[in-house]
Amino acid sequence: MPELCLTGSSHVDALSVSDEGVVAVATSMLTGELWGGSILLLRPGPDSSEPSLSITVSTASGNSAVLWAGPGLVASGDDAGDVSLWRFAADALGIAGEDPRPIATYREHEDSITCLACSKGGQRLASGSQDGTVKVWPSNSTTMAEHSLIHTSPDPWCNPGITDITFLTTDTLVSVAMDGLVRLWDLRMSDPSVRSIAREAAGVCSVTTANDTLLIGGTQSGDVISVDLRSGGESYVTQRASMGHGAVRSLCVAPGATNASRPLLAAAYDSGDASVINVSNMEACAAISGHSDRMS
Repeated sequence: MPELCLTGSSHVDALSVSDEGVVAVATSMLTGELWGGSILLLRPGPDSSEPSLSITVSTASGNSAVLWAGPGLVASGDDAGDVSLWRFAADALGIAGEDPRPIATYREHEDSITCLACSKGGQRLASGSQDGTVKVWPSNSTTMAEHSLIHTSPDPWCNPGITDITFLTTDTLVSVAMDGLVRLWDLRMSDPSVRSIAREAAGVCSVTTANDTLLIGGTQSGDVISVDLRSGGESYVTQRASMGHGAVRSLCVAPGATNASRPLLAAAYDSGDASVINVSNMEACAAISGHSDRMS
């Protein structure tokens, strides 16, 4: 299996793959007493050979999230709480010697960024933070957030820091906080309404969407749950896969899953392992191992 090893004290915090197969990687590193980072763009090698490094952009803070927000458009979130937008050539070629600057930087969070999401079509960008808020930015704005979604835990001792977010539709955002609750936000209102679903004893810590009515969540106990919003009832959880690899830190549905007869999901765990799961029946069809630390 091809791999790219980062030398020195760098570690990978997040990655995102464009429709063209270019991988954006968010890294952090400690140089002396300075905590910095970089955004890397990797091109896949021919015939699944080792990927090639196309671009390295150094940043003043460590990077904790990254996302392809459109053709040639990368969003990154850092440990200082800033969200930056970077414009690259769509195929990440021909600019390896340049030192790009962000085309926009959003500075409304009060703590580090933990996750990013973009609505289908790119009308909205959302950022989640350790400060317990999700900011929703319209695509035509370069300064102010359209919504600030404040998370308050029912348990006063619990930190409501955001662990994951995803768009169900352009007007519906799904968020997961450290209190383990899954929240649905209706963004059509100036003051978005919110409701909680899928209450799990172990708490949900990651989430993605298979389509506009089906959520997939990962729990602290290592379960992957299917949440059908059409099913009604108190919890909505309809199927479950238990892998026993520790907390589910990230989830990704394969491109084209909404139209596939056998949609596939990748789940990454604290153990450093990953599973490929058939969403239609929530059965594991492949296992991936090889990392020596938790996956992000």
